[in-house]
Amino acid sequence: MPSSRALRQPPRPLASAGLVAVWFAALALAPAGALGAGPTTTTVTVVVLGDEAHDPLDGALVTLTGSTADEPEPVYEADATTGADGSATFGAVPLAAGGAPVDLVAAASKSESATVDGCTTQRTWSGSSGPVTAAADLAIEVLASRTDETACDDPGPSAPVLRGLVVGPDGSAFDVFEASVEMTRADGATWSHPLEIGGDGRLTAVIQAWGTLTDPAHLAVAVIGSVVGHETDGDCTYDLAPRATFEEDVSLADGHDPSEVALVATIDRVGAVCGTSGTPRPTATAPGAAGGGSTPAATLPPTDPIASAPRASAPPPDVAPLALAALGLGAAAAVGLLRRLRRRLD
Repeated sequence: MPSSRALRQPPRPLASAGLVAVWFAALALAPAGALGAGPTTTTVTVVVLGDEAHDPLDGALVTLTGSTADEPEPVYEADATTGADGSATFGAVPLAAGGAPVDLVAAASKSESATVDGCTTQRTWSGSSGPVTAAADLAIEVLASRTDETACDDPGPSAPVLRGLVVGPDGSAFDVFEASVEMTRADGATWSHPLEIGGDGRLTAVIQAWGTLTDPAHLAVAVIGSVVGHETDGDCTYDLAPRATFEEDVSLADGHDPSEVALVATIDRVGAVCGTSGTPRPTATAPGAAGGGSTPAATLPPTDPIASAPRASAPPPDVAPLALAALGLGAAAAVGLLRRLRRRLD
């Protein structure tokens, strides 16, 4: 019986050259991520904390902005509100745009107000992060600083009345350039108003009914008279004028008037000219007041003390060395003046 022989078939080609070319072209044109290149977006969590106690800030508005070095306009921007844990979550945040990595900046803000005993406090938090490059499951922390501004209503018709007498070193009245009264409540709210002083040195002012025996309010009066002379010290010429201050804690919540005050002014330096620069005279308007009307305004906590020493303006370049040295003398004199006034009041 004849033996059989298997016929050998020629090997089949794996793919034609044309198919290989089409496959490589499709690979080149496929969008990023379509062939397993990785995610193109991420989730970002922003945590907002108060900068003092680092406690979570609930209800803050957070704006997350993304940009690249090649694109001046933001490539991503969205808003979210923090929850009780101080966090806000953003989804589908791009990792890159136009082939460039995305840098993210988170900004947070919150405002609230409260009115207590005729004073409204506006409390604001704000803060932002530095640029952070977008990455998978990114967390950004923002520390928000707080500022408080308090404005108080004018005293009512039944409010206490401050009365007193201001005289110069010789015991007689003097021309007044500026006079003001300022009160600070136990919770830090402040109110100030110009003082009316007559030609006989008598002062009268309707003030706030603030302060109790357990939580007294602080009362401060400051008076600056017109210039009565000059004094030269080195390259500086100082204006001399009567100055008087008075401070005490008061309990006026029951509406009764405070005790009359008696102020005796001393002649102090109130302005200086050193070289070609000089300090301006104190303004005639008390802090927080406009003209002769009542415009109570306040900050919480209080900032600049009442009737503080004026500052010297910057000298021109050609006299800078001389003027800077003279300003040092003026600053030292002002510090000494304030210390003397404080010792007198204590």
